Amino acid sequence: MSETRDVVEHHVDAFANQDIEAVMEDYSDDSVLISNTEIHRGIDEIEENFEAAFAQFSQPESTFETDQLS
Repeated sequence: MSETRDVVEHHVDAFANQDIEAVMEDYSDDSVLISNTEIHRGIDEIEENFEAAFAQFSQPESTFETDQLS
């Protein structure tokens, strides 16, 4: 996955399928994820963030859609 679009498509697909292992393939120990409320540093914090997001998006009223990938 050398192209930016490939990485984004992989990440969106992994997130939509709630595949934590695939999502985490996009991060390294040095990664930093900035959300709308927090900064997550390193694999452990980033994985915790996605586990919480997956729990939220598992709720019946939650939806996930992508309008456009540019």
